[in-house]
Amino acid sequence: MTTFAERCKYAREKSSLSLVKVAESIGVSTQAVWNYENRPDGGVAIELLFPLADTLGVEARWLATGEGVMVDSETPSFETRRVLRVAQGLAALTDERLQAVSVLLGVKF
Repeated sequence: MTTFAERCKYAREKSSLSLVKVAESIGVSTQAVWNYENRPDGGVAIELLFPLADTLGVEARWLATGEGVMVDSETPSFETRRVLRVAQGLAALTDERLQAVSVLLGVKF
């Protein structure tokens, strides 16, 4: 893979994320993500490089340049980070609100 676009598309497909999910995660349009994968230079703004790499679960240096490792063994996947955010949100709930959530989900608390 010699271009940013090739690496971006490969990383997205490997992570099983849709264009829409990537776009939502980094706050851009689906068309912008499509451009990242289809324009030779990618066209990604530098301030979005790290959020994009985080979303795709790859190292930013690899995504930008093709150098280094694609995935650091300590980099959590997108799904793992999403589960952790949900867990953190649930941990912040009061017992009363947690009980209400458990009723909505149909699980015992």
